[in-house]
Amino acid sequence: MPYKGWHAKMTASVGSGVFFDAYNTQIMTVVLMALASTPVWKDQLADPVLYGLLGGAAFLGMIIGALGGGQLADKLGRVKTFSILIAIYSVAIGLARFAPDITWLIVLRVLSGIGLGGLVPVALSFVAEFLPAKVRGSSLGIINMLFGIGGAFAFFMGWALVFNPPTFSIGWKVSFFIGAIPLILAIVAWFTFPESVRWQVEKGHYEAAAKEVEKLELRFTGQVSVPLEEAIAMEKEQAAARVEAPKPPPPVPI
Repeated sequence: MPYKGWHAKMTASVGSGVFFDAYNTQIMTVVLMALASTPVWKDQLADPVLYGLLGGAAFLGMIIGALGGGQLADKLGRVKTFSILIAIYSVAIGLARFAPDITWLIVLRVLSGIGLGGLVPVALSFVAEFLPAKVRGSSLGIINMLFGIGGAFAFFMGWALVFNPPTFSIGWKVSFFIGAIPLILAIVAWFTFPESVRWQVEKGHYEAAAKEVEKLELRFTGQVSVPLEEAIAMEKEQAAARVEAPKPPPPVPI
């Protein structure tokens, strides 16, 4: 299909989720230094073990998210998983502002890490399925570039808010609230993003897949290449052929 503004908007939307993924990954690095010098948190963070646990808590969650994000996407679909993962890291980082002690802050960072670790592979695979081949590489490159920019933005906010004397007392709280902004994207994606056609076919949702393709064709070309009923029948025939196809023999051990 031809490249349209819709593809650019989709790339920008997914890219913004990746941008805030990087921001929320790095913001604790900035905030941690500020918290260690505040009266409320100074004593708790004097313990080097707790200091290290808080610094690395998100990465523990990212391991869990990276391992489980793909499996969740295969089960629930790309759009729902994308929305859930963004909601997890957005809500967790927003609630971190209200953490009463370091234990809760560590727990919330682990939870946010689950969303952060699972998002990028799900986001890239999702948007790649809708991009025309001629712009797929450059578009994915832009999304990956936004990850780097998001990480840099976290340190910019540290300079502008967290370590700025006029805003020092509330700067770290504001930086956590900024990290919760993508919750809006999670809600929008859940209700408006198209589900992966490839995933729908793999799950046997042939009618939904055919309708999605028909909708996209009408949007981009103004016409439908294959009538809906014919497309559904074709997919069912191909699925049956794949089931009946003989499996290759196992490799001969050397």
